[in-house]
Amino acid sequence: MDKKALLTPRKVASQQRSRAMIEALVEATARALIEEGFERANTNRIAEEAGVSIGSLYQ
Repeated sequence: MDKKALLTPRKVASQQRSRAMIEALVEATARALIEEGFERANTNRIAEEAGVSIGSLYQ
């Protein structure tokens, strides 16, 4: 698969609340990776830390 295709998001957040949720998820992911490490960080932990549902994370 093309490297550029892997870095291109499927959707782009257009509303402010969507951009805020993405920012919260990115920050929560960073915290989880720092605190838990790559092997132990998981999507449930990231969603909980960001304060969003797991479905929102996957969307």
